[in-house]
Amino acid sequence: MSRQKQLIVDEVEAMQNLRTQTPGSDVWSRSARLTKNLPRRQLPPVPEAALFQAHNVTGSTGSRDSASIYYQSGDTFSHVTTQHQDQTNIGRSLTRTHMDYHIGNTGRDGVSQEFYGGKVKHTSRNPFMPVQSTEEQARLHTTASRFQNPKSKY
Repeated sequence: MSRQKQLIVDEVEAMQNLRTQTPGSDVWSRSARLTKNLPRRQLPPVPEAALFQAHNVTGSTGSRDSASIYYQSGDTFSHVTTQHQDQTNIGRSLTRTHMDYHIGNTGRDGVSQEFYGGKVKHTSRNPFMPVQSTEEQARLHTTASRFQNPKSKY
């Protein structure tokens, strides 16, 4: 099978998985990422308990011991801040759902910025580092899971 045909088969399978899998599950999350660039309607929100799973960790900012850990499943996303000079900013951020969400190192001096709702909504203190392995996802999730409560600033 040609590479182009295989991509089409993969995309069709991914779209079918979005309809048949539980939102936030590992298969659903992988399928949502595969279909992200296809013309589509916004995906339904993922329940918070399903979002904060190791397989949904996309990356981090900061150092190994003081990282902010980012989660995304389909169009639903959030992050957990583990260390900050402002104590009210430690913990889980609100969970949001936007189909135009993306994160990139577009801020001044290469720091990460989260974009959704048509504009930059959050600028980090550090660059975003995408996860490179399932082991790294598990390690970051373990760190983030020590911070179960929402940020007190909310």
